[in-house]
Amino acid sequence: MINPKIFNNEKVLYVNGNKIIFSIGNYLFEKVESSQDKKIIGYYKGNFLENLLSKFNITSDMLRLGFHSILPLNNGIIGIQKNNIIFKKNNELKFEKVFSNFNGSRPLNILKCPDDNLFFGEYFSNVQRTEVKVFKSSNIYDWKVAFTFKPGTIRHIHKLKYDNYRRGIWILTGDLDKESGLWFTNDNFKTVNKVISFGQKSRAVDLLIFENYLIFPMDSPIQNNYIIKYNFNTKNIKKIYSIKNSAFHIKRISDIYFISTVPEPSIVNDTNYVYIYASLDAHNWKVISKFKKNFIPNNFQFITRYPEVELCSSKGNNDNIYGYARSIKEFSNSTMAWSLKDVREYLNEY
Repeated sequence: MINPKIFNNEKVLYVNGNKIIFSIGNYLFEKVESSQDKKIIGYYKGNFLENLLSKFNITSDMLRLGFHSILPLNNGIIGIQKNNIIFKKNNELKFEKVFSNFNGSRPLNILKCPDDNLFFGEYFSNVQRTEVKVFKSSNIYDWKVAFTFKPGTIRHIHKLKYDNYRRGIWILTGDLDKESGLWFTNDNFKTVNKVISFGQKSRAVDLLIFENYLIFPMDSPIQNNYIIKYNFNTKNIKKIYSIKNSAFHIKRISDIYFISTVPEPSIVNDTNYVYIYASLDAHNWKVISKFKKNFIPNNFQFITRYPEVELCSSKGNNDNIYGYARSIKEFSNSTMAWSLKDVREYLNEY
């Protein structure tokens, strides 16, 4: 096993080469890798109570405060705060609200396409199974509905991801068998087709995209979870590796692939540990680290968010992969960093 470096009370959000962007409360900072010197690059000003409670990890998690994610653009940074899409220009520090008319406390990602259009899908509990919308913006400030899933079709949208091979967008949905699937559009949501529909085996939060196949880990608390391979030629799926519990995150950093899992309440999966898997070819996987969840009972864990290591998006050449640890014993609300060199050596050795 590999022990990552720990950076306490920093939430890593984006890595660009050797520059790391992270948040503390409602403030956004940048620093060079391995440096203690940081500079403020932005801030979001909520109401007095939100600003205060975002400074404390327990209240920030419980109330879903602080920065959920950011995406650097050519002219600034777009981000997600509770109930709001926010944006700041390059020459400014203050984030402004640009859109809030959507269901749920936040979408799970904002997608930027090669034509610079931005999209996100609604993520909310949706107990009544009402309609679920995808929103689009071409200028950051104005958002409109790009597509609407009819009531009863899906519960919510996990992620949108662009496919450079097929020049279109994958939409990952959950949660029940008929609601779970991978949908595809190649015309900016004029048409949307469900391509992969295999019940819980097509319930996924993220995926890797290759020329002839897709790879995605399952996100199911009611079935044993596997890393799944979908072949475009045969149009079939194949289980390629068994994982201990649900997976929310899969990333490629340099020449290495990573998955982190989440111990959701379950009668069939591990409910005590977060596992970090790595692979050199996206087919043969090894556990490189595991972390015990915190003391909160599983059935109440949703209050402070499920235990996880949220793997960080990155751009450029990197020496490390970063993740944000949440609800983990001893390391909650900290940034973790694994050396790619150490991971590569570990995978080649074992």
